[in-house]
Amino acid sequence: MRTLSALLTPRWGRVLVASTSILLTVTAPILAGCGGGSGTQIPVENISPFAGAYSGPWQFTSGVSAIPNQTGTMTVAIDANGNITGSLNNTTLSQTGALNAHVDDTGAVTGTYVSGGSTNRATGTLSLTSGGSQLTGTFDVAQQVSADTFQTFGQVSFTLHR
Repeated sequence: MRTLSALLTPRWGRVLVASTSILLTVTAPILAGCGGGSGTQIPVENISPFAGAYSGPWQFTSGVSAIPNQTGTMTVAIDANGNITGSLNNTTLSQTGALNAHVDDTGAVTGTYVSGGSTNRATGTLSLTSGGSQLTGTFDVAQQVSADTFQTFGQVSFTLHR
């Protein structure tokens, strides 16, 4: 059953109202700042200089004779707070892995890399080059050998592009 207002509203008026409703539904989160559920917005001057999405090749140089040097591709996303999430494809070992880390405004990174059933600590630095279109970095990769002790067993280096 149609309402009285639906009958009285011209057809094009209903289309305009529906189109406006759809536009507001789609753009409202964008205009609100696309917050991550916390409801807080980050002032522009506090957004991580590294924020963005990047992908490209990486190389692992082993410091242990039993572990081979490796290569692959990486895709990472860095949010406005400097939180890094990423996936790595290791073409040498035919494995995939996940990176979760944080970068501060100076480029210092601390996080974890999980692959092949093991969790490793990744620490290093990031920098932006080529007007901010390239993200370069070097991470030391260490495995936990006791509760408070990590042993570095290699280094990952990369140049990723937006």
